[in-house]
Amino acid sequence: EGVPGHIPAPAAHSSGVSITDPADPTRRGWGTFIFDAQPQRALSFSAPHLKDDIETEQQAIEAYFASHARTLLVAGTDRDQNTTEAPCARSQRPYFESDVSHTAECVFQIAFEEIYSSDASTWHIQFHGNASCSEDVFLSNGVPNPGAKLRTLATNITAASTAAAAGGRVIVAGVFDASGGCTARGTDNMQMRFASGLPHADICQDEHVPIGPSRFIHVEQRRTVRRAPSDPDATRGVNRAVVLAGILATFP
Repeated sequence: EGVPGHIPAPAAHSSGVSITDPADPTRRGWGTFIFDAQPQRALSFSAPHLKDDIETEQQAIEAYFASHARTLLVAGTDRDQNTTEAPCARSQRPYFESDVSHTAECVFQIAFEEIYSSDASTWHIQFHGNASCSEDVFLSNGVPNPGAKLRTLATNITAASTAAAAGGRVIVAGVFDASGGCTARGTDNMQMRFASGLPHADICQDEHVPIGPSRFIHVEQRRTVRRAPSDPDATRGVNRAVVLAGILATFP
């Protein structure tokens, strides 16, 4: 993300991910937007943290095509592409301006706002990864009164996992509500804040948090859940195909 010739220098990256030379004038890191002119489901998927949240971009792509959804939005930068800190509010780790979920003035955020505002029926599912939550999958739309759809999705993911596990381990799916749960709730996610009803001018500030339930679902997942079924380390009831089955059951 940036003007050619003025893209910040890359930060040292402990994961070993190769970062494109910032001096290359053909690379801007704007990301990828795909739409279906004749979608079969009122769904949109996004992956803001490719590479760092391992395999979430593959998960979003697979979900988009399997569901015949409306749109797919994939970030074009690693969240730690550079060392300039994001100007927006943060609740946990330091965020950088290349992190599209924590930077208001970026192409990804503006594209999301246009997509979200284009109708009043599409549900937006965004895939994330973490190793801190005790739940395998944790769903949030930023407020402790999320509505029935998130609980239905959690139930359907667990049901799909149970059916696939054949007596093995089953996914534990939780929802951010009055009972709390995982602290990774997306409350400082710029896409979440906009979807909750905040105007663009307010989403970046500390004092503004999600103000109401929305059609945006922030999906936190442990590494085991993000694996492809073909991964040698994947188990029958705990992989991203099971999560997708739960999504398809929730949004027929």
